[in-house]
Amino acid sequence: KPASNMAETLLWEDHPELIAVYNGQEPTSWRAVASSTATLLASISYLPLEDTQDIKQHILTVLAHADCLATRRVTGDLSEEEFFKIITNACNEQLDKLPAQLHEYAESKGFLQELILSNVQERVFQDEFVPYLSRSFRSNINECLEKSKYKGIGVTDTKLAMLAIHSEYVHDLMNKRLPGGKTEFGNLKVPEPKSINRMLVKVQTDYKDALNPVAVLRDTVRRSLECETVEMQQSFLDNLNEDIAWRPLRQKNTVLDATSSVKQCLVNFVYTPMKEKKKKETPMIFADMCKDRRFKQISMEAKNRNKIDDKVFKAAMALLKSPSFSKFPIEMIVEFQLYLNHFLEKRRMCHLWYKVVRSSDCKALTLDCAKYATVPSMAYQQPPKEIQTILKKYELRERSKWWALSNKNAWKDIEMLSNALARSTYVEQLSLDYNKIKDEGAKAIASGLERNNTLQKIILNNNNIGFDGARAIANALEKNNTIQHIL
Repeated sequence: KPASNMAETLLWEDHPELIAVYNGQEPTSWRAVASSTATLLASISYLPLEDTQDIKQHILTVLAHADCLATRRVTGDLSEEEFFKIITNACNEQLDKLPAQLHEYAESKGFLQELILSNVQERVFQDEFVPYLSRSFRSNINECLEKSKYKGIGVTDTKLAMLAIHSEYVHDLMNKRLPGGKTEFGNLKVPEPKSINRMLVKVQTDYKDALNPVAVLRDTVRRSLECETVEMQQSFLDNLNEDIAWRPLRQKNTVLDATSSVKQCLVNFVYTPMKEKKKKETPMIFADMCKDRRFKQISMEAKNRNKIDDKVFKAAMALLKSPSFSKFPIEMIVEFQLYLNHFLEKRRMCHLWYKVVRSSDCKALTLDCAKYATVPSMAYQQPPKEIQTILKKYELRERSKWWALSNKNAWKDIEMLSNALARSTYVEQLSLDYNKIKDEGAKAIASGLERNNTLQKIILNNNNIGFDGARAIANALEKNNTIQHIL
C-alpha cells in the first residue's frame, strides 16, 4: 500500500474492531481491541519509518480513548488489567529483540566508546539547587498558602506551578546562550519544558514513593543532540565543560550496555544563568529574575501553556518573588540526551513501545496518551455530583489520584466527601490530616472506604479520632481490598 494509506488500511480494513474506539465509541469486544492493538504494535518493527508514524498516531488515539476501560466506568469482556497485560506483553516481546541487534551494529561501527565527563556526581536532585523544592523551606510555602487569599491551594500544585514558570524562564535564557539548530557538533534540538500534566503523571506514578517527589523531576528543561560520531558528542561535552554556566553532574551511557534496548547517553548538568557585572559574569539570583522585564511575559506564557489556575498562579508568583528565595541562584538541572543518528531513528520507531511499558498501569497509560484523543473522553459521563463539588471546592483536578485536603476544614463536607470517595474511580491517596473530623467524621469516611476500590493510602492523623471512630475505620478495612497504608 502507498505510505500515506498504510495506517488507514491497517486500521479500517485489517482491524475494523478498532473503528469504534478510534471514533470514541464503546466496541463490541475489548478483547478484540486488545488483540488488534497488540498486532499493530508489532507491525512497527518491520514497516518503513514513514508508515509507522501514522500507525503510531492511530494507536495513541485508541489508547487515549480507552480511558473508559481504565476508569472502570464501563464493563466488557476484558478487565483493564488484562487489556494492559496484552499490549504490554506485545511491546516487551519486540523490545526483547532489540538489544542484540543494536549492540551488534554499534560494535561494527566503532561506537562502543565511553564519553569522558569529569567531576560527575551521583543521584543529584533538584531540591539541592532549587530552594522552593527543598524540605527546609516547606514552612515558608505553607505560611504563604495559609493566607486567606490563597486558602485551599495545595502545596504540590503550587510547587509544580513554580517549577513550570522557573523552567520556562531558564529555558528562555538557555536559548540565548546555547541556541538550537545545526551546530558544529550536530543538530541541537530544543523542546519545550516538560508540561505540568507530564510532571504530575511522574510525581503520582514513578516517584510516588519518594520523600520529595517533585524534586526528582530532573528533566523539566531538556536538550537533545543528534550527531554522526562519538567524537562529535565528546567535543560537545568538552565545550560545555569550558563554559562557566555549566557544571557536570552525572552520566548514563547505555551505548556500552549489550542488554540495553535504548542506545543513548544522558548527561545532567547544572545550568546557572549568568549576568554581566563589572565585566565579569556572576550567577543570576531569583531577585534578578523577578526584576527582569521579560519575566512577566514569560511567566504568563508558562501559565497559558500549562493552563495554570489563576489562584495557583498568583500564589506561585508571590512565592517566587518572596524574600525567602531572593538571594538564591536560579540554577536548575538540565538533561542532555545525546543520540547517534542511526540509534535515534530506531528510537523514534520504537518510542511507543517504551511509552506502554514504562506506564505503571492502564490508567497511567491512558492519561499519558490523553493529548492524542480526537473526541471527548470515552468515560462518557461527567463525574458524579459529589465528586464535582469536592473537586471544585478544594481545587483538585478531575482525574487527580491524590486528594490533598490536609488542614482545610474538610469536616464541614465530610458526608459529601464520603460519598465522593465511594464513587471515585481515580483517587489513590487521601490526605485528611488536621481536619478535626473526630469520631463522627471517621465513621463517615469509613462508609466511603467500604465502597471504594482504588484508594491505596489514607492519612487521618491529628483528627481527634477516638475509639468509636477507630473501630469504624478498622471494620471498613476488612471490606476494602486496596488500602495498603493508613496513618
